[in-house]
Amino acid sequence: MTNIGNAYSPVTGIFAAPTAGIYYFTFYYHAGGHHRVNLALFKNNEVVVTTSDHRSLNDTADNGGNAVFVQLQKGDQLFVRLKAKTHVWGDYSTTFSGFFVNQV
Repeated sequence: MTNIGNAYSPVTGIFAAPTAGIYYFTFYYHAGGHHRVNLALFKNNEVVVTTSDHRSLNDTADNGGNAVFVQLQKGDQLFVRLKAKTHVWGDYSTTFSGFFVNQV
């Protein structure tokens, strides 16, 4: 696990772009299949992409995720939010990561 430049806050879960440009972000989850899953990647307060799965009585575990290239301005914030009444396992099998691609 790295946090070069400390643009990601492990306390708040928010990434604040240190410079304008194109970034690539991914988020993946692992969850119990008996619960709904709904995660969204936000840029500031707008949804960029989502991932979800329905509840199943026959499925003991679910995996999913999404990835996106996004253009950010310096100070833009990205974070993943779990929708109310949904579930993921909060260990190292649920991740959020990204990297700087190019200046614009």
